[in-house]
Amino acid sequence: MQLFGLRKKYRGLQRLRQVVKVLVKYGLGHFVERLNLKSYLPMPSKWKPAGLPPEPLADSRPLAKRASQAMQELGPTFVKLGQFLSTRPDILPPVYLEEFSKLQDEVAPFPSDEAREIIESELGSKVSAVFSSFEDKPVASGSIAQVHRATVLDGEAVVIKVRRPGISRTIAEDLGLLEMFAERLEEYIPEIRVIRPRMIVEELGRHLRRELDFLHEASTTQSFHDTFAESDKYYGPRVFWDLTTGSVLTLERLAGRRISHFVAHGSPETKKQLAADLFDLYMKQFFEMGQFHADPHPGNILVEDNLKINIIDFGLSGRITDDLQADLSTALLAIRMKDVDLFSAVLEDLEVFTDETDRSQVKTDLLELMDTYIGMPLGRIDIGDAFGKFTEIAQRNALFLPRSVALQGKALVTVAGLARELDPDFDAIAALAPYLRMLIMRKFSLRSMRKSALSVGFHGASLLRNAPADLRRLIRNLLGGNMSINFRHVGLDRLINDLDKSSNRLAFSIIVASLVIASSLILHADVRPHVYGVPLLGIGGYILAALLGLWLVWAILRSGRL
Repeated sequence: MQLFGLRKKYRGLQRLRQVVKVLVKYGLGHFVERLNLKSYLPMPSKWKPAGLPPEPLADSRPLAKRASQAMQELGPTFVKLGQFLSTRPDILPPVYLEEFSKLQDEVAPFPSDEAREIIESELGSKVSAVFSSFEDKPVASGSIAQVHRATVLDGEAVVIKVRRPGISRTIAEDLGLLEMFAERLEEYIPEIRVIRPRMIVEELGRHLRRELDFLHEASTTQSFHDTFAESDKYYGPRVFWDLTTGSVLTLERLAGRRISHFVAHGSPETKKQLAADLFDLYMKQFFEMGQFHADPHPGNILVEDNLKINIIDFGLSGRITDDLQADLSTALLAIRMKDVDLFSAVLEDLEVFTDETDRSQVKTDLLELMDTYIGMPLGRIDIGDAFGKFTEIAQRNALFLPRSVALQGKALVTVAGLARELDPDFDAIAALAPYLRMLIMRKFSLRSMRKSALSVGFHGASLLRNAPADLRRLIRNLLGGNMSINFRHVGLDRLINDLDKSSNRLAFSIIVASLVIASSLILHADVRPHVYGVPLLGIGGYILAALLGLWLVWAILRSGRL
């Protein structure tokens, strides 16, 4: 067990050295320096000082491009981090979103023999016993899994998603490194603290753990399939549960061409119908299902010849709870009434404000945004532009949107943009209006009010019932001396580290001085053996003292602190 722990620590150290080296390679050495990780660089790289930009998150395309290239080289976990961040327009400038959205997690496929072994191990049967045919060449290969086509025994065409061997351990180790980086970012770079690096890494970890367990994706896929199983417009693949585990996912293979084909080659009537149907499909997910496909790029939207829309790949999905739907309906009502205070109250309920937020400035910015669109004809309102302006307000005022809201906003903007590509005259606001009315009516329905009254009554009664016991417990702890106040220091680690370096240099200087004195005493005592009549130990002591002294001087000069 101890040997295993040592191996794990050694792998972690080697991976940290690799990450730091790649960051420096792509011109991100200023982060390495500010995070106090320069000691993990190879020796020649330590000698090169790194320039410090004034803003770590400056709206700079070259910086965003270099960060994207570094993530691509560092492998699957960092690529997923970039893709994850590309869904957060509320915290990153547009150039970062654009560059990070280009990150691809396509990697070379692993051997089909290994894929067969994993399938057989997970399903407990030979591949030939459950599939009448199996294509060894994968049709897609990513950092998490690869996909093979096959046919089940009854002749139905399926696709099999097989998890890449060893990927769970790789991601777990990299997540540990990212947690360490997040802690250092918040500690050493205060201006980046507003984007909450630790919270981002925690969310990324939850997302990756869900993505690694195919049962989560299978459940979401099945939910979509069941909702639209009887529809003649929309469809999602059926899950073969008897051929599905946490590492193997078997789905119905759907036909159709990418929707981008119809953008380029469809007739005007076809495009118009597809635009309306696609937008309506996502509105149903947002406001009726409460669960939505969060990655609506053209490769995941297949259209059959009869214009039936098939949605595939539910690896990235979002959920809208009843409380979130209620908040969204209140926000829409506030916009309609031009009530900034009510809208701010919704933001408060969503917990989007941070310590750096100036709430009065938020109200001013929201009022200006409402003034921009409140008198505009519905057909002239661009959802993408409106959402973009709102995310600018979020960035400027250090707001932090819940992930589900950010995912929903991004999906809505993507689908509205795709609908506009199909039909330039498509009016997304008009198509959205019936669902907004339904949402508001649902909020103020008798059933909803009764539910809210019951919830408030329960929590109020619980609070009153437990208050005497809680107060008695508090007083008992106070009188018994069991109350304690915990203080957490912020920013002292750098001071401690500097003091540690100073004490080490002082000790080093004492050693050098001791060597000089000892060598002088040896020369004076004429201790043998001699070299050319001079004591050898004395000469060796002087040489060692000179080398150590030069090393100390070089370290001080390199640190830039004389």
